[in-house]
Amino acid sequence: MLIGTLTKGTFVDAAISTTDTDGDGEPDGSDPTPNGPVAVPSSSPWLTLLLVMLLAIWLARRYPLEG
Repeated sequence: MLIGTLTKGTFVDAAISTTDTDGDGEPDGSDPTPNGPVAVPSSSPWLTLLLVMLLAIWLARRYPLEG
C-alpha cells in the first residue's frame, strides 16, 4: 500500500513526486478540467425513445382495445 502525505504546495507519494502550483491540493495535470468532472449522460435520447416505443407496442398487444 502506498502512503502519501500532502504538504502545502507539494504532493509526495512513494511512487511519484510532483508539485502543486495551482493550489488545488492535487498534483498538477491530474484534472484537466478546472470545474471538476463533466457529467456524461448514460443514455441517449434515441435509446429512450426506442424503449418508450417498445413499451407502447407491448402494451398495445397485451391490452388490445375492444370495439
